[in-house]
Amino acid sequence: MREVQSRFTQIRALFISAAFAQWGGMGFELMFRRLSRWFFPVHSKVFLVLTDCLFAALAAAMIAISVHLVWRLIQAQWAWVLFLIWFGSGAAFYLLVAAPNGPGGDFWKHFSGFNCALRGGRVSCYDFFIFTVPLLRGVSYSLTAWVLATFFAELRLQNPVYRSQTKEPG
Repeated sequence: MREVQSRFTQIRALFISAAFAQWGGMGFELMFRRLSRWFFPVHSKVFLVLTDCLFAALAAAMIAISVHLVWRLIQAQWAWVLFLIWFGSGAAFYLLVAAPNGPGGDFWKHFSGFNCALRGGRVSCYDFFIFTVPLLRGVSYSLTAWVLATFFAELRLQNPVYRSQTKEPG
């Protein structure tokens, strides 16, 4: 029973991390976007796609730093998997149903925001913002969480105060 409860807690922490990456990143992203419009009043679609990619990654990284400093969730390193499943479902639908040139025709142009920025197609913009940007947030969040966990683990091992407080087995 205890093992089932522990696994449930781990899965819950994974979904909480993914929620922080997605919705917390969106909150920071709105702040960044308002600042960018104030400093760079450009309204082209290319600039929108580029700033959205940049701000999505930065905001998710900032949320990962905040979450790591407060909770130190190990599961945050694996939040990208949920976003990859989400992106994969959108990609599979596009390849099976909506691809104009057959499977794999212009897949990367469609999901990278290239078609959205240059052609301005509504479907390619929707797919970019609904599937690709969350994947970018999730990967940035998880990568930042992994770097922080690795860095702090090394820092704890090198700190003599921390080592003196830990008990040796045996």
